[in-house]
Amino acid sequence: MPGSGNDAAFENLENSFSQDLNGNGVIGRPPPVVIEAVGSTELDFFGNYYLLDPIGGGIGPALTYQGSVVTWVKFGNYTPIGAEAVTNGYEVAWKNATTGQYSVWITDASGNYTGNLYMPGPGNTTALETLEASFHQDLNGDGTIGVVQSVIEAIGTTALVLSGNNYLLNPIAGGTGPVLNYEGAAVTVGQFGGYTPIGVEAVSGGYEVAWKNAATGQYSVWSTDTSGNYRGNFYMPGPGNTTALQNLETGFHQDLNGDGIIGVPPAQSITPQQVATITGQSFALGAGVAAQSKSESFDFLQLSNGHAESGPAESTSELILDLSEHQAALYQELLTGFILHH
Repeated sequence: MPGSGNDAAFENLENSFSQDLNGNGVIGRPPPVVIEAVGSTELDFFGNYYLLDPIGGGIGPALTYQGSVVTWVKFGNYTPIGAEAVTNGYEVAWKNATTGQYSVWITDASGNYTGNLYMPGPGNTTALETLEASFHQDLNGDGTIGVVQSVIEAIGTTALVLSGNNYLLNPIAGGTGPVLNYEGAAVTVGQFGGYTPIGVEAVSGGYEVAWKNAATGQYSVWSTDTSGNYRGNFYMPGPGNTTALQNLETGFHQDLNGDGIIGVPPAQSITPQQVATITGQSFALGAGVAAQSKSESFDFLQLSNGHAESGPAESTSELILDLSEHQAALYQELLTGFILHH
């Protein structure tokens, strides 16, 4: 029946004709093109379909889908890039060169598709990178066979680790901790827009996880259970200069907001020289408040050797206290806004 010139049945007939009928440069079936030959199984392109051949020699089954042999154009831009024998069948990796998406099939021992080990999706997921180990291949081309991990922070007792596109809460002492989860699914990179986790620490009953939005400068701190499942917030999204967030820094052992201090900054010291503001026949002391000059005379309180003395004074703009020895207590009382009358 009429059909394609690269069909295996047609190419087999070329031998009896002693001719290259389809003009592919070969009389008969051309030798298979090896797509990959790592591990125990070789993925070959033969004619216009795919074979799952044993590397040790011989011919394996053809890759089939719903009872038909899979051809090179059957799934558009998706083409198989790797195959490996597994228990009771094969796993076959596919890549879409246009979109950069990947898929991994599972087949029976005869090469018939039975399902997916990885549904079509991106190449940087933990799920796909985990499968690379059994293929003995760097399927996604990131330079690593298996899951790529990088430490975001490792201060205190818990390390925050980016693993594939998920986050691990690993004990610094060694081993693997839980995956950070939200509503039953692993948190992925970019899931919450500009917010990315910047720190983690084990606390009673679970973990605290700090987040930062680099674009807005806002922060958030999650509370999770011991399995890494989100269960609430220690700090709702907000600015980084609040006492609430700064108090949490000590638990993280980190300067989360980048102000150079872990915890709440200490109170600023009071300047020794203060200004007296004149009001009628009385005055009050206030830090850093400039007094207005007056032309008339007024009474003032003078501190001398710990004693208060009153007397007239001509127009001045400032009254300065000598904070020596036991005068400091009186000075502090004046600073609180206490007004003296004589």
